[in-house]
Amino acid sequence: MFKKILLISVMALSLFGGEIHWLNDTQKASDEAQKALKPIFFVIKDKNGSFIQAIEKDKAIVQKINKFFIPVAVDPKKGIIPRSLYKPSVPSLWFLLPNTMPMYRQEYFNGHASVEMLPKVIDIVIGDFAQMLQEAKYATMPYKLNVDFPYYTSLDEAKQHAKKEKKPIFMLVGSMQCKYCRALKKGTLADKEILSMLKNNYIVMVLDAKNGVPQQYHTPGIPAMWILDAKGASLTDQPLVGNLPKQMVLQTLKEVEHKKGK
Repeated sequence: MFKKILLISVMALSLFGGEIHWLNDTQKASDEAQKALKPIFFVIKDKNGSFIQAIEKDKAIVQKINKFFIPVAVDPKKGIIPRSLYKPSVPSLWFLLPNTMPMYRQEYFNGHASVEMLPKVIDIVIGDFAQMLQEAKYATMPYKLNVDFPYYTSLDEAKQHAKKEKKPIFMLVGSMQCKYCRALKKGTLADKEILSMLKNNYIVMVLDAKNGVPQQYHTPGIPAMWILDAKGASLTDQPLVGNLPKQMVLQTLKEVEHKKGK
């Protein structure tokens, strides 16, 4: 008797494990997605539900959908479909942001043929959404250097110290939203030789691009490294732009030091 009950329980758990926890309310799904910081797995159902049945046949897919998404299945005749979905066909599958805007310009899938592609694409979407969350986090973070010496974030203040100490200004313009800016400060601008030269021979200033860049220091891209005099004029023909290698930055710093010594 005990074995029979145990067998029934295992079968029930197995059945439950093969089901996706679908919602049928788009607004509720959006609320949950924003709270959980998950994308929405949005299915517009066909009449007999065969598309959903095909998806739920793969237990690994079911587990990933339940874990990484807020799944929604909507009957186009009864439920609310986000206006952001342009002329969706039935059945179809969309990956939405928590605010119900599409993650991509067009839906990845449309109909039963897409099911076989689902395992690979789900992993892509999970990775893309994680990257989006990280980029959103970067947007709130200030751009700064991790160094053991003080630097300035005000050009006026940097000019004052440059005039007083008779040193040129090394001005770094960047943003945490820029992957090349992040790479530069973790790579080239973390080099001991460069840091030693900046610490001893320059007034260092970091300008966060998201707070605005003065017109005279605009460049085609960031990160940008300017070498300025105490009046804010450039001491080089042009700024260094991009995630440049150590030797290129080091050479420019040494050239400025050489000119200064004459």
